[in-house]
Amino acid sequence: MYGATPAGIMAAIAAARQGAEVELLLGESPLGGMLSSGLSVADRGDDRVIGGLARRFYVDLGRYYGRPIAWHYEPHVAHKIFKAMLATYGVATRPGVLAKVLKDGATIRAIRTTAGTVLRAQVFVDASYEASLCSAAATTVYGRESQSTYGEPAAGYGLRVKAYEFEPSGAACRSMPGLTAQPTVRIGAADNRIMSFTYRLCVTADADRIPFSPPPGYDAERYAALTDPATDPFVFRLYHLPNGKFDVNGGGNLLDTDFVGGNVDFCTADRARRQQIAQAHADYQAGLLYFLATDTRVPAATREQAASLGLAPDEFTNTGNWPKQLYIREARRLVGDYVMRQSDITTDLTKADAIGMGSYKADSHAVQRFLGGRATVYAEGGIPPEFALVRPYQIPLRALLPKARQAANLLSAMPLSVSHVVWSSIRMEPQFMITGEAAGVAAALALSEDVPLSRIGGPDLTRILEGHGVVTQLAT
Repeated sequence: MYGATPAGIMAAIAAARQGAEVELLLGESPLGGMLSSGLSVADRGDDRVIGGLARRFYVDLGRYYGRPIAWHYEPHVAHKIFKAMLATYGVATRPGVLAKVLKDGATIRAIRTTAGTVLRAQVFVDASYEASLCSAAATTVYGRESQSTYGEPAAGYGLRVKAYEFEPSGAACRSMPGLTAQPTVRIGAADNRIMSFTYRLCVTADADRIPFSPPPGYDAERYAALTDPATDPFVFRLYHLPNGKFDVNGGGNLLDTDFVGGNVDFCTADRARRQQIAQAHADYQAGLLYFLATDTRVPAATREQAASLGLAPDEFTNTGNWPKQLYIREARRLVGDYVMRQSDITTDLTKADAIGMGSYKADSHAVQRFLGGRATVYAEGGIPPEFALVRPYQIPLRALLPKARQAANLLSAMPLSVSHVVWSSIRMEPQFMITGEAAGVAAALALSEDVPLSRIGGPDLTRILEGHGVVTQLAT
């Protein structure tokens, strides 16, 4: 299992539970991925579809807090629960980052880490946010498909654009970070843009909070657009967590905690460049919060709210109270023999090889901001409201499988074979835990029955998953 994300943890546990010998390689993520790195509110949609190991995780969190179930929790507690779950099934983790995939035709024989360690296995599972294993062994894609690629009305460039008008000089808006040139593609066309990234900070208003501080090279003018009278100062949302803490998310306005435009080369970057991108996001976000808390040009109510908050002193204590994991909302996606598309989450909801369900609305954060004229900034990339609503849908095993002729012994628990539109719904961590559990069971079943992964997915797989509480269909 490559990647100790929630998907990787559940894949490892599920395979070990079936009797397989399992090794969980950490990859580029800390143990627990985003759920132990600040994403502390479950994006769950219809929580009836969350079963199996995913639900057990939230039930165990609830038990920690003395409740039946907890959908809001502290990052360090999520980390503790993940460690306990792994220990229960005797799954050990190993540090290591993928450097090379060693193949014999369509069969992956081993992977080599950056430290030179060679790890051999019969089946491999990619559970990384970066899609590292999949992109090295099979066809992957990034960006947005056109409307015609899969017949998706919500696909492509330009369906939802927000315009922000500034004072005639436009000086404030032109200093904004991440601005790009105005696209020249037509509405509904494909492009290479992906959803914006952020860090999900854990903050508190308690007296022992760590005040927001400026990053090296802090430049207040990067955020000067927030001083324009036409700009909405609502730049972040605060989600309540236990013990007086908050999970910080973007407010969905012109400048917020999402660094729009900061990830344009992420999908093709090497590890060193990805680390630079992560640092640029941290610097942007630290500067933004410091600006809001201290700059006298900021409206007083906004400044007072920001100044009343600070980083939680008992979270992320090894990294200066700042999460290690960048919230990579989207990267490369697998292209298997079957690709889920918009109709699979709106009308064609049932699948013969269902391994779980999704239900969250189609929700894409902005993918770019660009200047249009001298004093107007456009934010683009959301899913239009008329296309956002989905119905609980079944996730097929086929979405976890690359083309067999490319990688016959590889399962993907996270970089799924889906379009960008479907990704905007299925990208939530509860669904990744569901696909992770299915990947682990499928891997173990293929080994125990000595059959190719392409032949797994019948009644045996469904019976095992449902026997462990996985929801593959809702009662009518």
